[in-house]
Amino acid sequence: MRRHLLFPLTALGVGLLAFSGCSFDKSGLRHLENVNSNNVNSNNSNSNDNTASCGDGLVGGDETCDDGNISPNDGCGPDCSVENGYQCIGEPSVCTSVCGDGLVARGQEGCDDGNTSPGDGCGPDCQAEEGYVCFGEPSVCNETCGNGSLDTGEACDDGNTSDCDGCAGDCSREDNQCGDGFTECGEACDDANNNACDGCSADCTRVDNQCGDGIAECQEVCDDGNTSDCDGCRGDCTAQETGCGDGFVCGPEVCDDGNTNDCDGCAGDCSRADNQCGDVVRECGEACEGTDFGGATCSSETGGALPGGSLACTAGCTIDTSGCLGVVSCPSNASCPTGLQCVDSSCEPVGDTCDDSPVLLSSSGTFDHTLENLSNSYNAGSGGLDCPELGIADSNGRDRVYRIDLATGDYFSAWIHPQGWNPVLFITDTCPITSCLPGRNDASLNQDQAPERLDYVASTAQTIYLVVDGDDDDGDYRLDFVRGATADWTYLDDTLDVLFSEVLPDPQSSDLGINDACEWFELFNAETSLAVNLEGSTFVTDAGSFWVDLPLLIGPQE
Repeated sequence: MRRHLLFPLTALGVGLLAFSGCSFDKSGLRHLENVNSNNVNSNNSNSNDNTASCGDGLVGGDETCDDGNISPNDGCGPDCSVENGYQCIGEPSVCTSVCGDGLVARGQEGCDDGNTSPGDGCGPDCQAEEGYVCFGEPSVCNETCGNGSLDTGEACDDGNTSDCDGCAGDCSREDNQCGDGFTECGEACDDANNNACDGCSADCTRVDNQCGDGIAECQEVCDDGNTSDCDGCRGDCTAQETGCGDGFVCGPEVCDDGNTNDCDGCAGDCSRADNQCGDVVRECGEACEGTDFGGATCSSETGGALPGGSLACTAGCTIDTSGCLGVVSCPSNASCPTGLQCVDSSCEPVGDTCDDSPVLLSSSGTFDHTLENLSNSYNAGSGGLDCPELGIADSNGRDRVYRIDLATGDYFSAWIHPQGWNPVLFITDTCPITSCLPGRNDASLNQDQAPERLDYVASTAQTIYLVVDGDDDDGDYRLDFVRGATADWTYLDDTLDVLFSEVLPDPQSSDLGINDACEWFELFNAETSLAVNLEGSTFVTDAGSFWVDLPLLIGPQE
């Protein structure tokens, strides 16, 4: 997102039982109910022998209906046969009762006397009218319910027509009984049995066997009241998370292979996929990783024959000793072969390519180096990498490479001060080096023998290579290097103590003696510990608006 900071420089269903004869025996009613219940269960068992699956919404095999469930009293019974008094069509089956046909559709009709006339005990809606009790098919209705006397057709009579007091308001049954198939009187569910783990608990208090209801039951290992993973109980309630080694990747874990062993693909602390050459962690039998040789040296790897030079780590994480040398004494860089430099009177490789152990810039500091005796590796000009921001045609002199490892938000500023010659400074994130990165800011527009400045802010964790590229020449130079972390810098805003110290209004090309006209102004960062990044800022002057489109850092007190 571009920041425009303007800095002006000038301004429930009732069911009836059918009986033959005139006598009524309450115990016999219960017996019939049990027989009916057994028949339902038997039918359910038989349905399992069919090719069709009762409850799947498809009518097949011996099924005469299938409404997508195995609930009773909805027209299509638990055995997928049409229940008494219903008509069912379609897939899934839609079942409806026909009031006045003399058949009692359990679940929808409380009675059916073969007509829809009112005042005869069974109303036009096929429900028993107030003060009546109805039984049989076609229904016979008597004005007896609520007199406290058990009359013909009544299953019970407790002297009132209230529900949920042991006898239903129409005296058709003893109500408030879990397992009678009627969800009523405070029951959360009633599936016509007292079995648990079949969708309704044995006491009809809840729909059971549901992961996420906070009750660990019915084969659930755990239930924490939700179906989320990584909170102690898996979302399907099949297991509890116990941390690294439980086989579930949660929280900060990068991997979890069900154990805490190393070198099996996932580290023992689940922090990373291990045993991978190239992950910068030397482990699991690797001889080396990057620049980590586990204490090995040229001397130890060659039995002392070649104590000089340096080791290299191959792509397979084995040690390469081809860079090891015998001890060659030297008084100066000039006395060393090409590609070596004189270090403590011994010729050592200097690392003039990014994959050849370049100098690691891990902290701020000033470094005095030379390009003498380095091999030519890169040409940042149009004849090589063609880095357009450098504005040069050629830079095919000797080169030196520095490595800078950055975390997200880290920054660095690099100044090169050549001593009597003209190098080019650029950065890249590719190895081998095949391209340049934006980030160069050169106040002197690459004037000969003038200092060059380069700033960079890492948008992600990465390795950057800083290249000092000789331009048909080589020589000594001083490198001033400053680096910081996320907390050490911020973008310019109006809360920071940054001052304009000098302004060149309305500049002209002739003012600077160069081809490009530019607005010249100087800023001073009065902050004592915070670097300020001008990237994304717009400066407005009489001559126009100027937007800083690359990182440009002003260090504390700079």
